[in-house]
Amino acid sequence: MALVTYGDSISDYYVGGTENVPGGPYRVMVPADVLKRHMPSLEGKPTFARADFDGHSDTKEIGEFVHTWTEPILKENDGSMALAGKASGIFHRDNDQELVDATVAKARAGVLGFSYDIEAHQFEFETIEGGEKIIKLTGFSWNGATVLFRNAAAYKSTQLAAMKLERERKEDTMDESKVTEMLDAAIESAVEKLTTALTAKIDESAATFATKIGEATEGLKTEIMPKSVKT
Repeated sequence: MALVTYGDSISDYYVGGTENVPGGPYRVMVPADVLKRHMPSLEGKPTFARADFDGHSDTKEIGEFVHTWTEPILKENDGSMALAGKASGIFHRDNDQELVDATVAKARAGVLGFSYDIEAHQFEFETIEGGEKIIKLTGFSWNGATVLFRNAAAYKSTQLAAMKLERERKEDTMDESKVTEMLDAAIESAVEKLTTALTAKIDESAATFATKIGEATEGLKTEIMPKSVKT
């Protein structure tokens, strides 16, 4: 799982590429509504990295994003609220096993984050408190995202967590028959548990009913039998 970037939060450092914008480099902010609109298009895009985890150039494609979403979050570096752009994905060991293994190890150590790779920017300038001019993105398209050391990423609080990342893609891919098999097994298990529970309940109810019938029968016998008469 990865925390890729934030909405409504200004980057902690200058963002690479903004040095090519007149007056740059700049820090960047992605409005929350823009991030929500564009996160789904990150699905299927590649994950990049290089051996020193310190830049965007000369990187290799080592995986891809599979699922994306957004959620409100407290940023760990300053405690402010922001909208987190999150994603899950898979790594491809056959592209560069050594680099993927190094990425997994460092991700488990909690020292890696992400830096987005985007193009076709639409943006406007905004002056914030203190007079600093920043770039506010209003539209963009994803090339993917690059794995960096967290202290090298534009947002210090981005994070890559290693969970099953060492598995090869083929192990993460289930075909339709496998999904059907899993669903059938789950349904069979649920039906079996429900049947057991219902049987136990029926047995319990039957026993209770038999007891009450027995008590009622004894009471009825007592009422019908004549009382003894003394002479």
